[in-house]
Amino acid sequence: ASAGEQAKMATFISELPDVMGLASKMQEEISKVAESLQGFTRNPISLSPEMTITPSVSGYCAFTEDGKSYDVPAGFIFPQCDLYGAWRHWLIGFPDHKIRNNKEEIIDAPIKPLRLVTLGDVHQTAKKKFKDGWRPILIFMQTVIDEDLDSVPVANIDDTFIKMTYDQAMSALHRKAPNMTSGKNEQKHLTWKVATWSRKIREEQLGPTQGAQHRPVIPLPPAPVVHVVPQAPVPPQAPVPPPAQFAPPLPQNNMQIPSIPEMLPENMHV
Repeated sequence: ASAGEQAKMATFISELPDVMGLASKMQEEISKVAESLQGFTRNPISLSPEMTITPSVSGYCAFTEDGKSYDVPAGFIFPQCDLYGAWRHWLIGFPDHKIRNNKEEIIDAPIKPLRLVTLGDVHQTAKKKFKDGWRPILIFMQTVIDEDLDSVPVANIDDTFIKMTYDQAMSALHRKAPNMTSGKNEQKHLTWKVATWSRKIREEQLGPTQGAQHRPVIPLPPAPVVHVVPQAPVPPQAPVPPPAQFAPPLPQNNMQIPSIPEMLPENMHV
């Protein structure tokens, strides 16, 4: 081979790791998206005879079963996605969720943003996964970002907004719990699923307490400082004299006191 061909081959070999790394990264991103969507487009859940679907004006569905309405129906399986994928579902829900009706037809049944879903609106079959595996880390992320998500319409939440708020939340997480993303976890946290993040945030005692809402806790104002004015010293009082001692009663004896006539002189007797 000529010198030019050898140089081209050497350049190709030197750039090969970068190309392979890029391909690996693209495959990883594709896997994340597929995993996030697993069970919602390819394998929709079946509609039980007891369940009815009611579309709402917001575009999302309410699933009614046994007289109870749910935002997350029975049979729903939360995907094993990474934190970014879970944050996306927290902001926009599952707009592509589908369900198989009793006629074996696959119909659209979008689920609202998870930030708008309470535990009571999740069917019992999916409640534990949502409560323990998703909510702790996602509620923490919402409380530390700058935006008030309740004031942002879902239609205005795009990929740019999702990435911006995700980066804000991760920066706050690194400040509040640096050991989760540095040291021995510097590389490990890149592969954690959302359930692992929720467990870690509970271990750091940064997650929500029982019944906590999607709001930061407002600290109580400090107790007022009470200034005590010192009083002038009280002058010493004069000593109080001891109480007077009364003479003891005279001793009694058997002496008889004479009557008045006996005590008069003889010339004064009548």
